[in-house]
Amino acid sequence: MNSSTEAESSKQTSEFQKNLEILRQITYFSGLDLEPLKVIAYLASRERLKDGEVLYKQGEQEGQFVFVISGKLIAYREHGTTLAEFGPESYFGFLGLMGKSPHLFTVEAEGESVFLTITRERFFKTLEQFPGIGTRLLVAVSEAVNGWERTALEKENDEPHVGVSLL
Repeated sequence: MNSSTEAESSKQTSEFQKNLEILRQITYFSGLDLEPLKVIAYLASRERLKDGEVLYKQGEQEGQFVFVISGKLIAYREHGTTLAEFGPESYFGFLGLMGKSPHLFTVEAEGESVFLTITRERFFKTLEQFPGIGTRLLVAVSEAVNGWERTALEKENDEPHVGVSLL
């Protein structure tokens, strides 16, 4: 093996280890056994967008989970008003891994941004290999939805709120 090949192999190993560390921090993945977590870390990819580049557009069905490593991604609807900002160590899109619903928002980079992605296709390969993780993931999603709902109900405002936990 030459030094160029060794350097590339070392870079891939380092990136894999970093991906694994990131996944261990994320609520949805933190309760998984090490083997499926390693597969997800291996199948995840790092992407980079420049300022103004679009990750996906409202209406598209490209399901993917995103963890922001650096920079900022913004989410907005057709009218252009920013509805959410995702900076380092924030994540979104887990439900997009589960089904083929169209995106409700457009997401684009505000400044140069680097992020980890897991596509629906790669995620499903992991589910096929480790079918037992599906139950753990459903429990994690249920707990997250309940937490979001509780937070929304605790906010003091005059608007009535009935959320997704009734589904």
